[in-house]
Amino acid sequence: MHRSVARHKPDPKPDPKPDPTPDPTPTPVPEKRITPSTAAVLNMAATLPLVFDAELNSIRERLNIMKASPHNNNVWGATYNTRNNVTTDAGAGFEQTLTGMTVGIDSRNDIPEGIATLGAFMGYSHSHIGFDRGGHGSVGSYSLGGYASWEHESGFYLDGVVKLNRFESNVAGKMSSGGAANGSYHSNGLGGHIGNRDAIYRW
Repeated sequence: MHRSVARHKPDPKPDPKPDPTPDPTPTPVPEKRITPSTAAVLNMAATLPLVFDAELNSIRERLNIMKASPHNNNVWGATYNTRNNVTTDAGAGFEQTLTGMTVGIDSRNDIPEGIATLGAFMGYSHSHIGFDRGGHGSVGSYSLGGYASWEHESGFYLDGVVKLNRFESNVAGKMSSGGAANGSYHSNGLGGHIGNRDAIYRW
């Protein structure tokens, strides 16, 4: 008796190709952030122009009021409050609260083909600055200056302001280690403003 055994050819070996290797996860780029103490220094430097401009606005408003005033000598005063929130990608944001007062004296007089205004002023403002990275600062600002305006009968006018400031700054910042970074200093500023409006003619 014969037994037949069927012989089967083995299946071909699969192609030994491994699954594609997934791309590695990219390494995140660290966010560029300055240290808290550096942020405090930048915050204080950015505050001074805001103080100067807020004080200057009170003089601009006075010049606008004078254009509708009678021709006489005037003693005047103005108070103002402003708040600014400043943010930066580098982490140097801050909040500033400013309160100030300006007093002055001025006079309007007729001149050929128009009116001239001359005035002088002095003022004080105080700013509190809260740093987003921790800590706080303050700026006391003393200012004095003069202003002038020439108004032509056609409607054209030219305004000018010159202002001198002394800033007294105090900073209580924080270091990366958690320690304090305190300091005080003073600085001076000089600036001005020139504005005009073209005449509107009707025929």
